Amino acid sequence: MVEGPGCTLCGERLRARVRRGQAVRRARGSAESERKVRMMESLDVCSPKFSFSRAEGEIKQQQSRMLCDVLLDQAVLPGVGNIIKNEALFDSGLHPAVKVGEKFRDCF
Repeated sequence: MVEGPGCTLCGERLRARVRRGQAVRRARGSAESERKVRMMESLDVCSPKFSFSRAEGEIKQQQSRMLCDVLLDQAVLPGVGNIIKNEALFDSGLHPAVKVGEKFRDCF
C-alpha cells in the first residue's frame, strides 16, 4: 500500500479523499503508468537507455523557453535536478536565461 497527500493506492484500486469543492478528474491505472514510465526512460539522463537524439528532439520543440526551465522540466528531461542543471550550464558556459531557440539555432 502506498499513501500520499489525498490518496491511498492499494494494488489496482485508488481511493481519493475528496474535500468539499474538489473533484477527481481522472485516475491513471497501473498499466498506463508503466507505459508512461517506459516512454520517458529514453529521456532520463540517469538511465542506461538514455537517447541523445530523442532528448535533442524534445529540446528542439522548446524554442521559446529559457534553457534553465527546459532542463528542469521533467516532461522534457526527467531526472535532471538543480545539481545536474547547474553543472551542465557551468561546464558549457551557457547563461541559464538564454532562450533555447536563440542559442541553439545553429547547433540543432
